[in-house]
Amino acid sequence: MEYYGSINAGFNVSDYLKLTLTSEDYSVVGYIGEGAAMNITSNWDTPLSMDNIGSLAGLSATANLSQVTTDKTSVMRWNSLQVWEGGMAPTFSIPMELFAWQDASTEVQGAIMALMAMISPELNDTTPGGRRPYSVTLDIGRRIKITDVVIQSVDYDLSAPRTWDGYFARNTVTLQMTGMSALNRTDVPNLFI
Repeated sequence: MEYYGSINAGFNVSDYLKLTLTSEDYSVVGYIGEGAAMNITSNWDTPLSMDNIGSLAGLSATANLSQVTTDKTSVMRWNSLQVWEGGMAPTFSIPMELFAWQDASTEVQGAIMALMAMISPELNDTTPGGRRPYSVTLDIGRRIKITDVVIQSVDYDLSAPRTWDGYFARNTVTLQMTGMSALNRTDVPNLFI
């Protein structure tokens, strides 16, 4: 496995401020940038909202007229009941700060290269059977660890400061990631280590 980023450098920066992504063949370490966020969404719907007397064919005009003239409605409280439609996998939007403490080609340039390799597939030219991008393990500050995360986008600054030999001296890489599946309630305590 190849390691990139500020692994042992950083002049005693706390591990609790570091972000680590590990795949089959790469590991990248950077610093958690300002505005990093995790989101878990649960989908709810109101499928009964139109199931009322006033929505029946032939009665809607009468119900609407009645509501206009009497301020009464055919909608009932149960029409607003929420039904759970499933959960979404957790999503992450994380700015990863990379700095060249000792070796810009490894700590910044190499880290960006490894992140771009992590998001990329390995497709065959003319036959099926290529490989999709590997999932990664995401370690946020040594306190949140999630396996089976896929990287959806890697954005970095092409105009970031460079060293005298052309490598990025520092850069902010914005990562958009998502888990492979929704979390069960029993999974949540295991995320926080």
